[in-house]
Amino acid sequence: MKKTINYAVVIRVPIDKVWEALVDGKVIEQWGAGPAKMEARAGVDFSFWGGDIYGTNLSVKPMKELVQAWLTKGWKEPSRVVFRLEALKKGTRVRLSHSRLPEDEYEEIKKGWNHYFFEPMKVFLEEKYNQVEVEYH
Repeated sequence: MKKTINYAVVIRVPIDKVWEALVDGKVIEQWGAGPAKMEARAGVDFSFWGGDIYGTNLSVKPMKELVQAWLTKGWKEPSRVVFRLEALKKGTRVRLSHSRLPEDEYEEIKKGWNHYFFEPMKVFLEEKYNQVEVEYH
């Protein structure tokens, strides 16, 4: 049976900075662990952590939503990752849905989202832009 992870995090920086950290390979390399290839275009292949994670962008709605097919070594079928961004008064809420996960890898992947993805990205962005005053009109 396939499983789904739902996760949400608030990052205290403007939405454009969070979006950039999701879709710009050079920025991903700054907070991630290893080389990254990524562009903000549908149909483009990507890879993170030197190719440990790879796949294809299925849908790209700038500053709103990114939908990807994710694979890792040994998987026969891709999982589906959806990032949804929401601008807040003092930051950005990122909602993740990671579906079609192998049941035997669910717990490890769930821990990995926080430990390897959201925690490093949040720390990187909040430290880099800590002097930025966020204003939304």
